[in-house]
Amino acid sequence: MNRQNISSRLALGLVLFGSALSSACTNDLVAHRIPGVYRIDIEQGNQITAKMVDRLQIGMTERQVRYALGSPLMIDTFHPERWDYLYQMKRGNGDFEQRHITVYFSEGKLAQIEGEIPSDPADAEADHAETVVDVPVHGLIKKPFFERVWDWITL
Repeated sequence: MNRQNISSRLALGLVLFGSALSSACTNDLVAHRIPGVYRIDIEQGNQITAKMVDRLQIGMTERQVRYALGSPLMIDTFHPERWDYLYQMKRGNGDFEQRHITVYFSEGKLAQIEGEIPSDPADAEADHAETVVDVPVHGLIKKPFFERVWDWITL
Protein backbone atom coordinates (compact mmCIF):
# COMPACT_ATOMS: atom_id res chain seq x y z
CA MET A 1 0.00 0.00 0.00
CA ASN A 2 1.18 3.45 -0.65
CA ARG A 3 1.58 6.16 1.95
CA GLN A 4 -1.33 8.33 0.72
CA ASN A 5 -3.81 5.43 0.93
CA ILE A 6 -2.79 4.69 4.53
CA SER A 7 -3.09 8.32 5.59
CA SER A 8 -6.54 8.71 3.99
CA ARG A 9 -7.77 5.56 5.76
CA LEU A 10 -6.34 6.81 9.04
CA ALA A 11 -8.04 10.19 8.57
CA LEU A 12 -11.36 8.51 7.75
CA GLY A 13 -11.04 6.28 10.82
CA LEU A 14 -10.33 9.28 13.05
CA VAL A 15 -13.31 11.19 11.66
CA LEU A 16 -15.63 8.22 12.23
CA PHE A 17 -14.28 7.64 15.73
CA GLY A 18 -14.61 11.34 16.60
CA SER A 19 -18.18 11.56 15.33
CA ALA A 20 -19.18 8.43 17.26
CA LEU A 21 -17.53 9.80 20.39
CA SER A 22 -19.18 13.20 20.13
CA SER A 23 -22.63 11.73 19.43
CA ALA A 24 -22.53 10.07 22.85
CA CYS A 25 -22.25 13.51 24.44
CA THR A 26 -25.49 14.96 23.12
CA ASN A 27 -27.63 16.77 25.62
CA ASP A 28 -31.25 15.93 26.35
CA LEU A 29 -32.63 18.73 24.17
CA VAL A 30 -30.86 17.46 21.07
CA ALA A 31 -31.78 13.84 21.76
CA HIS A 32 -35.51 14.67 21.77
CA ARG A 33 -35.29 16.08 18.27
CA ILE A 34 -33.72 12.99 16.70
CA PRO A 35 -36.54 11.21 14.83
CA GLY A 36 -37.12 7.53 15.41
CA VAL A 37 -35.33 7.37 18.78
CA TYR A 38 -37.37 5.71 21.52
CA ARG A 39 -37.16 7.39 24.91
CA ILE A 40 -38.33 5.47 27.97
CA ASP A 41 -40.44 6.90 30.78
CA ILE A 42 -38.40 7.38 33.97
CA GLU A 43 -40.35 7.04 37.19
CA GLN A 44 -38.70 7.77 40.54
CA GLY A 45 -39.89 7.89 44.11
CA ASN A 46 -43.13 6.85 45.78
CA GLN A 47 -46.21 6.86 43.60
CA ILE A 48 -48.90 8.09 45.99
CA THR A 49 -52.50 7.92 44.81
CA ALA A 50 -55.54 9.73 46.19
CA LYS A 51 -56.86 6.39 47.41
CA MET A 52 -53.73 5.88 49.52
CA VAL A 53 -54.00 9.36 51.04
CA ASP A 54 -57.69 8.78 51.81
CA ARG A 55 -56.70 5.87 54.05
CA LEU A 56 -54.73 8.19 56.31
CA GLN A 57 -56.33 9.45 59.50
CA ILE A 58 -54.99 11.87 62.06
CA GLY A 59 -53.73 9.89 65.05
CA MET A 60 -52.40 6.89 63.09
CA THR A 61 -49.09 5.44 64.25
CA GLU A 62 -45.91 5.65 62.17
CA ARG A 63 -46.20 1.96 61.42
CA GLN A 64 -49.76 2.36 60.09
CA VAL A 65 -48.72 5.29 57.90
CA ARG A 66 -45.77 3.30 56.55
CA TYR A 67 -48.19 0.47 55.72
CA ALA A 68 -50.63 2.82 53.95
CA LEU A 69 -48.11 4.92 51.96
CA GLY A 70 -44.99 2.76 51.88
CA SER A 71 -41.55 3.68 53.12
CA PRO A 72 -40.82 7.38 52.84
CA LEU A 73 -38.22 8.46 50.34
CA MET A 74 -36.58 10.70 52.89
CA ILE A 75 -36.58 10.93 56.69
CA ASP A 76 -34.64 13.96 57.85
CA THR A 77 -32.08 13.09 60.54
CA PHE A 78 -32.66 16.39 62.31
CA HIS A 79 -36.47 16.19 62.01
CA PRO A 80 -37.47 12.51 62.36
CA GLU A 81 -41.11 13.52 62.87
CA ARG A 82 -41.25 14.66 59.22
CA TRP A 83 -41.49 12.14 56.38
CA ASP A 84 -41.22 13.22 52.74
CA TYR A 85 -42.73 11.29 49.87
CA LEU A 86 -41.43 12.48 46.49
CA TYR A 87 -42.53 11.32 43.06
CA GLN A 88 -41.16 12.26 39.66
CA MET A 89 -42.19 11.05 36.23
CA LYS A 90 -40.19 12.09 33.19
CA ARG A 91 -41.88 10.85 30.06
CA GLY A 92 -39.99 10.00 26.92
CA ASN A 93 -41.64 12.88 25.08
CA GLY A 94 -40.13 15.39 27.54
CA ASP A 95 -43.17 15.96 29.79
CA PHE A 96 -42.27 16.17 33.47
CA GLU A 97 -44.49 15.57 36.49
CA GLN A 98 -43.47 16.03 40.13
CA ARG A 99 -45.38 15.57 43.39
CA HIS A 100 -44.31 16.09 46.98
CA ILE A 101 -46.25 14.98 50.06
CA THR A 102 -45.00 15.62 53.59
CA VAL A 103 -46.36 13.79 56.62
CA TYR A 104 -45.77 15.17 60.13
CA PHE A 105 -45.92 13.21 63.38
CA SER A 106 -46.31 14.38 66.95
CA GLU A 107 -45.38 11.92 69.70
CA GLY A 108 -45.42 9.03 67.22
CA LYS A 109 -48.92 9.82 65.89
CA LEU A 110 -49.92 11.37 62.55
CA ALA A 111 -50.55 15.08 63.06
CA GLN A 112 -50.58 16.75 59.64
CA ILE A 113 -50.46 16.01 55.89
CA GLU A 114 -49.15 18.62 53.43
CA GLY A 115 -48.38 18.70 49.76
CA GLU A 116 -49.84 18.01 46.36
CA ILE A 117 -52.36 15.32 47.13
CA PRO A 118 -53.25 13.73 43.80
CA SER A 119 -56.86 13.76 42.70
CA ASP A 120 -57.17 11.29 39.87
CA PRO A 121 -60.72 10.45 38.76
CA ALA A 122 -59.29 7.53 36.76
CA ASP A 123 -58.41 5.82 40.07
CA ALA A 124 -62.06 5.78 41.10
CA GLU A 125 -63.16 4.47 37.71
CA ALA A 126 -60.41 1.84 37.65
CA ASP A 127 -61.86 0.11 40.72
CA HIS A 128 -65.22 -0.37 39.01
CA ALA A 129 -64.10 -0.89 35.43
CA GLU A 130 -64.27 -4.35 33.97
CA THR A 131 -61.29 -5.44 31.92
CA VAL A 132 -62.09 -7.38 28.77
CA VAL A 133 -59.23 -8.99 26.88
CA ASP A 134 -59.55 -10.46 23.40
CA VAL A 135 -57.11 -13.31 22.92
CA PRO A 136 -56.65 -14.30 19.27
CA VAL A 137 -56.61 -17.98 18.44
CA HIS A 138 -53.23 -18.64 16.87
CA GLY A 139 -53.16 -20.83 13.81
CA LEU A 140 -56.73 -20.09 12.75
CA ILE A 141 -56.03 -16.52 11.69
CA LYS A 142 -54.22 -16.34 8.37
CA LYS A 143 -51.43 -13.76 8.17
CA PRO A 144 -51.51 -11.17 5.40
CA PHE A 145 -49.58 -11.99 2.25
CA PHE A 146 -46.66 -9.61 2.82
CA GLU A 147 -46.15 -10.84 6.40
CA ARG A 148 -45.96 -14.42 5.15
CA VAL A 149 -43.47 -13.40 2.46
CA TRP A 150 -41.38 -11.49 5.03
CA ASP A 151 -41.42 -14.50 7.39
CA TRP A 152 -40.29 -16.72 4.51
CA ILE A 153 -37.46 -14.31 3.59
CA THR A 154 -36.19 -13.90 7.16
CA LEU A 155 -36.02 -17.60 7.99
